[in-house]
Amino acid sequence: MTPSRFIFTLLVLFFLTACAPWQPQSAAPQKLYVFDVSDLHLNHYALCGGPCPDDTPPPNGKTYADLLDDYDRLIFLSSLQGIVNKERPQLYLIHHPSDQFWLDTYQEAGQPYGW
Repeated sequence: MTPSRFIFTLLVLFFLTACAPWQPQSAAPQKLYVFDVSDLHLNHYALCGGPCPDDTPPPNGKTYADLLDDYDRLIFLSSLQGIVNKERPQLYLIHHPSDQFWLDTYQEAGQPYGW
């Protein structure tokens, strides 16, 4: 195929695509995924009454490796939340009881601020 024939074919395909009637995409069903991540967060003030000294042992039932894994999961989920919620709310993380309050508030029907 010669270069001019190739360019002509591309132009024809472009114009055929541009002239095709536009049809809106059907929107996917609205779904909000809610994750409780409160057990992934270590509350230093509840554990030590303030900032924990370096030699503080991990809380009961956790190892240092568990704490690092929890931190990695929390950072991953927080980053994912920011990425997927660009267009509309799709992922909500509950970290503190006040997060559940705000989720309930935003889901109230008939409110201008609601989802």
